[in-house]
Amino acid sequence: MPKRLFFAALTLLLTLLVAEALARLFLAHATPTGYDAASWRAHWMQNHAAAGDLYYAFDTHDPLLGWRSRPGLRDEPAFGNQARLSTNELGLRGAATPSLLPAPGVRRILVLGDSFTFGEDVEDDETFAALLDQSLPRSEVLNFGVHGFGHDQMLLLFREVGRKYSPEIVILAFVYDDIYRNLVSFRDFAKPRFTLRDDELALSNVPVPTPEEILASSWKRVHLFDALEMGWAWFEFGTGRVDARAQKLSIAILDALLEEIRSAGARPLFVYLPVRDEMKPDTPGVSRGEVFLTDFCASRAVPCLFLGPVLRDAVARGIETPDRLHWGPGGHLAAARRLHHYLRATPPGPKPRPGTAPVKNPGFPECAAADDSCP
Repeated sequence: MPKRLFFAALTLLLTLLVAEALARLFLAHATPTGYDAASWRAHWMQNHAAAGDLYYAFDTHDPLLGWRSRPGLRDEPAFGNQARLSTNELGLRGAATPSLLPAPGVRRILVLGDSFTFGEDVEDDETFAALLDQSLPRSEVLNFGVHGFGHDQMLLLFREVGRKYSPEIVILAFVYDDIYRNLVSFRDFAKPRFTLRDDELALSNVPVPTPEEILASSWKRVHLFDALEMGWAWFEFGTGRVDARAQKLSIAILDALLEEIRSAGARPLFVYLPVRDEMKPDTPGVSRGEVFLTDFCASRAVPCLFLGPVLRDAVARGIETPDRLHWGPGGHLAAARRLHHYLRATPPGPKPRPGTAPVKNPGFPECAAADDSCP
């Protein structure tokens, strides 16, 4: 009997060692699913850690957010094309660092978002936030977009930094794919993650480990578990469970963001940014993401603006294409013009007092089906 147990244990150990070796080989060539941390970590190992380049050229580690752009960049060749990147002392897009308080009589607008808001692949003055800042009278637009961010990181960035700058309006530039980023603790690098415990948000993976720490501990990871996590993510996506989990968690995060915005005395505006297939002129009906945000805004009395019509028009006129990963200058210009039109028609309106229940859609027109701001 002891001999049988010995051989059984040895067989099990050898099987696990072979499985671990196969898992490591698989992860070394795996493509991220987008729905689990394991595949993003494997992708980072392939593209950064293996080459000894642990950061993007313009990034720095942030213990709360995971990463941010390095402050004080000037005309950095960051995107692999001719576009240049500058950042202010906060590490935000653009060279100018805002004062804590806006100038008297100036309406300050703060924009939260991901790489589309940040302006990946375009110049500093070509982002829709910069164009909006140039075009709106007596207004100042602050670009708080950061590439790769999920709504969880946007919430933390506004809570810790953004609200200190006394915005009157806070725009959430919403990209539907970002709801999947909320599920993971690793994306471009390690990142914070919220989970739901008894329907309440609980923050984990903070302080976020540095890329150097991730790399140093990678040999201790059981890669077989990572491979199983990726397989489970593919299964969940195929059955629709990923969407259900991502939507439930994202609703809780967006609710928390609304509470932060309103408690800071600002007014929210959620803006839907179409990407890739959503920008094609022959796209039938409304997308899954547009339905999600429409339902959320209607149930929370949040004004929403949908940029699908103007981006599809830009594609039809040949000034933008849905084939690139990010908008080009034409897409940013189309978005800025639509936002300019919407905000110019928006009276200042009363600001909600911190700690009080907000007035329904204060200062913003209702979204109506006849208006092209609605999907």
